[in-house]
Amino acid sequence: DENDLYYLELHEIMYELAVHTRTNENENEESAVFLTLMGKTSETKKLLLQYADNNIHPLQSNQIDLFHFTDQDVGVVRKKICHRT
Repeated sequence: DENDLYYLELHEIMYELAVHTRTNENENEESAVFLTLMGKTSETKKLLLQYADNNIHPLQSNQIDLFHFTDQDVGVVRKKICHRT
């Protein structure tokens, strides 16, 4: 029924994101990094990657950071958009 479809569209899930930061002397490691996941059905809100679950100082050169966040289910992720400010 229509109410079930509406509920599914607003369903939130937990995402786990692993980010491997490469070495780049031209990048400012202090700049903020934002991420948007775009799926087949929708996209997440713009997320600030500020607090990693496994590192005190995330997004440093040659490091893998784990981030967890809850947002709407976008379906199969088709594209990841990262913004550095």
